[in-house]
Amino acid sequence: MNYSLLLIPIIVPFTAGIITLLIPKKIKYIRELLAILALAIVSGYSVKFLVDTSVLGSISLSLNLLNIGFSLLGTPLSSFLLIAGMFLSLLVALFSIKAAQNAGQTRQYWAYFLWTATALTITLLTDNLIALLVVWGAIAVLFYLLILLGKPGAEKAGYKALIMIGGSDVLMLIGAGIIFYLSGTLTLSAIKIPLDSPLSYIAFILLMIGIFTKLGVMPFHTWLPDSAEFAPVSVLALFPSIIDKILGIYLLMRIAFDLFTLTPNSAMSIVLMALGSITIIIGAGVALVQNNLYKLLAYSTISQAGYLVLGIGVATPLGVIGGLFHMLNNVIYKTQLFFSAGAVENQTKETDLDKLGGLSRFMPITFITTIISVFAISGIPPFNGFVSKWLIYQSLLQTINPASGQGWFIVIFIICAMLGSVLTLAYFLKMLYSVFWGNKPKTLPVAKEASWLITLPMILLAGVSILFGVFAQFPLQYFIAPILGINISQGIQPIAPYGFWSPQLSTLLILLGIIIGIIIYLFTRTRQVKSGKVFIGGEEISPQITPTAVDEAQATVSGATFYDTVKEIKLVSEAYRVADSKFFDIFEQLRKFIGLLVKVARKIHNGLLQTYLGWLLLGIIAIIVTFLIILLR
Repeated sequence: MNYSLLLIPIIVPFTAGIITLLIPKKIKYIRELLAILALAIVSGYSVKFLVDTSVLGSISLSLNLLNIGFSLLGTPLSSFLLIAGMFLSLLVALFSIKAAQNAGQTRQYWAYFLWTATALTITLLTDNLIALLVVWGAIAVLFYLLILLGKPGAEKAGYKALIMIGGSDVLMLIGAGIIFYLSGTLTLSAIKIPLDSPLSYIAFILLMIGIFTKLGVMPFHTWLPDSAEFAPVSVLALFPSIIDKILGIYLLMRIAFDLFTLTPNSAMSIVLMALGSITIIIGAGVALVQNNLYKLLAYSTISQAGYLVLGIGVATPLGVIGGLFHMLNNVIYKTQLFFSAGAVENQTKETDLDKLGGLSRFMPITFITTIISVFAISGIPPFNGFVSKWLIYQSLLQTINPASGQGWFIVIFIICAMLGSVLTLAYFLKMLYSVFWGNKPKTLPVAKEASWLITLPMILLAGVSILFGVFAQFPLQYFIAPILGINISQGIQPIAPYGFWSPQLSTLLILLGIIIGIIIYLFTRTRQVKSGKVFIGGEEISPQITPTAVDEAQATVSGATFYDTVKEIKLVSEAYRVADSKFFDIFEQLRKFIGLLVKVARKIHNGLLQTYLGWLLLGIIAIIVTFLIILLR
């Protein structure tokens, strides 16, 4: 068997990225075609890795100059995630042909894009912990470079993302050092450390901080909303939606169940479930009051990351299945939602919800695909998001032991997860109303449906959201469970017995209800629309009567204000006030702390000789005391 096949998905996109930089600017669409071809080749090989298990194995490359060993190891899990990453990246590349061109991006975009695909492949296939973390860090640099191609002001957002993700990578390297100390190796497949000592807990927590930062889990999330406001939409679809989620869930599973041994209801399991639940609620709560389309989607991304952590944190087979399936579903519908937002901005040049509206008539494909993704992400049957969330709910229920009373606190996590779905539907209804329903503002340009290069990926992803919901047993039974080594040949019911339902029967009943609703609407709808005058306090405010008053367009209800009154609730308003002050922003708090240290250092460094002599004397005394302590021992 030729294990060098594992090198092809690495070499092809990396080489294609270099070639894109050499192609003259005057030649159009060659870079785009090259990128799509390279990603298609890698996608084909990733399918081969999953279907033909004889291809999987390991190869080792030794860099004798630096005495560093580099090895690749293909596994069913890495092959499955590689398929998801490459096919979705291929759709983003197709979307970028039009979106990137309209954004005025340069040829560097395609080089960074392809190198990101290379880094994704290496991270999923490498069997060396240090190599994994180095490439993980390189992805943060590529994200920073891609953010810089965005809107004016992107430098600050990119810098914040780079510092936060890069800083967490340093902590992960320290954790890797502890793992090497405990296990004597950096080969991932050879590491197995029980969580039974302070050092093992420290290493686990340090690695988790890096993963949580990448995923956008509270409180390491603040780089994501800032980046969403300035980065190109194709970059948002690629990184927070696809790359970060796939790599985050991969490393989370490898660390929790391969490098360490995470058990149900253990201390670390409870910590993961608690952080996941907090992230779900806070992310959804902040998304509720966002008026920028991309920032709303960013906080939604943060909230959905909580479900991934919650499912893996349960640490049972059903929880892991639900977490992995939810990751797959999340990258599907969240990528589509970013595509929809990009299509709206592409046509209107606007992302402020208060300035949008009435686009469903002008952009029907975008509207329909967005509705499907909104239902999916909100956990409404029969779409895919419902199935994965339902599995997570059931995994939480299975950890409760009513007889002994153990695990009763799990109910809190279940409530948070279900409340998160309600809040998700609430803020997406706000988005739908603001963007697609109501009347189109007079100041908004005349819009039309986006290019097929933008709508085609949206249609494909919306279709998958339906298929993976209606026929959920197929991806669960033939893909998700087998790559985890779990046998569910008799269907999902034996391991998920609570509230089992038939997705096909439910779909038929839902379709029957929709058909009946359409019939009733057709026979009872009003065929003429009457426009009335606007009154406030019994007085007409038409400009013809009261020239200083607002006109009818200004008097319409804006979807952007749907939940503004939430901020007036006492406890909630205080939480929003503290959040707005950036109290929970780790980046801002560290920046203030470093600023304080700099002020202290400036006072110490005053240029006076006696000050320096004093510090020199204190240093000598400290050295002497340390030396005496060592001798006395």
